[in-house]
Amino acid sequence: MTLAWFTWMFLHLMLILSVRSKLIIFINWAISYFTNDTTLRLILLPTRKEIELTESKPMPAEAGK
Repeated sequence: MTLAWFTWMFLHLMLILSVRSKLIIFINWAISYFTNDTTLRLILLPTRKEIELTESKPMPAEAGK
């Protein structure tokens, strides 16, 4: 598994143009690998209920009027 991980890492790092970015990403990946950081990084859309709550809140009065 380690060989596959290093191969995947090498191929993806070569697609990044900046040397500084490659180093930063490599360090982040190495830390995640050795600490077994398995956190998910997801961008989630708001739920229908959250949208309804936001829309139902009264807007504050504009300052200066």
